[in-house]
Amino acid sequence: VNRVMVDIWSGGYYGQEEERTRRLARPLCFVRSDPTDNGYTHPIEGLRPVVDLNTMEVIRIEIYNHYPIPYVNCNYSSDHSIKLREDVRPLEIVQPEGPSFQVNGNQVSWQKRSFVIGFTMRQGLVLHHITYDN
Repeated sequence: VNRVMVDIWSGGYYGQEEERTRRLARPLCFVRSDPTDNGYTHPIEGLRPVVDLNTMEVIRIEIYNHYPIPYVNCNYSSDHSIKLREDVRPLEIVQPEGPSFQVNGNQVSWQKRSFVIGFTMRQGLVLHHITYDN
């Protein structure tokens, strides 16, 4: 049980009568191979608890199918990683006259292109204000 991770993601309104009076969520469940394992690697599919967030009680557990838990090693921390490849030759990128791009904060200018780099929790890397000067 101490290897199970329950992540509450509010899944929205399903139009059920009980949702009119309760603040319900349907958490996603995962199992870790050890406490340092990537929490999202091994999902427990087919099992969905329904939780009332106001009373902090489990209303029910919905079982809708059975899927085997994928136990592929996806822990990439240095103490869990497999041996690195030794057949890769060194790569050197050299710009003796300096780079042909400029970075000013989160603004990048390169040749006739310009864009702003940003990050969001949902999308990750997002490029804004992309322009091309011709």
